[in-house]
Amino acid sequence: MEENGIDRRLESKLGFDKVRAMVSDRCSTEYAVGRVSEEEFCTDAKVIGHRLALTDEMRLIMMFEESFPTNGYIDCLDFLAPLANTGWNIDLGSLGKLRTMVETVRRLTNFFMSIKDGIYPNLKKMSAPVMRYSAG
Repeated sequence: MEENGIDRRLESKLGFDKVRAMVSDRCSTEYAVGRVSEEEFCTDAKVIGHRLALTDEMRLIMMFEESFPTNGYIDCLDFLAPLANTGWNIDLGSLGKLRTMVETVRRLTNFFMSIKDGIYPNLKKMSAPVMRYSAG
């Protein structure tokens, strides 16, 4: 517990808590806000370098890539998690949200598949395990 208290004080001194708040304010879903709040302070140079590379690639995408999907990010866990239980179903409104989210994932994977190798390599690698499918 003591280490966590020290980490929080160090985060505050270094302004990491402010960075976390700024990132959280830019999140478009509650899931993303939760992920940001769970993010821990890190001193590992390799991890920091990787995170900075991801951040820089995303910054460049947002600045220069008009075809990158910037909307359609929807929290689906609230209505998908119960479907793991027998007898649960999904309502029509949630089904529409799910369709939007699936289409956004398709657009994201297509974006990274269409990018030449060597451009946004970290984000492209991160998206590679996502199963691709055709709209139909």
